[in-house]
Amino acid sequence: MNAFSHLQPKYAKASPDPEVIYACIIANATGIESKKMTDISDVNDNDLDRVNKNYIRYQTLYKSNEMIMNHTAKLPIFAEYNLSDYGVHASVDGQK
Repeated sequence: MNAFSHLQPKYAKASPDPEVIYACIIANATGIESKKMTDISDVNDNDLDRVNKNYIRYQTLYKSNEMIMNHTAKLPIFAEYNLSDYGVHASVDGQK
């Protein structure tokens, strides 16, 4: 959650709950409107809108994705996917 910083840090009163950030990311990724997300989750509509406007942007998503990828590369299983001379083996459907 450290990757998600406020757009204007001097106006940030407190860090948002991780659950609200997760709800924003899922709502944006799946195309669910914020109203529907508040109906199907325990997240307050005002919190969802505030976090979406102030914390979710290209820079924070890029930084968080980079943190996840760097952590994944450090896992022992990651070396098992170097199956050939040309680099990392990957599959779209998730099967090896």
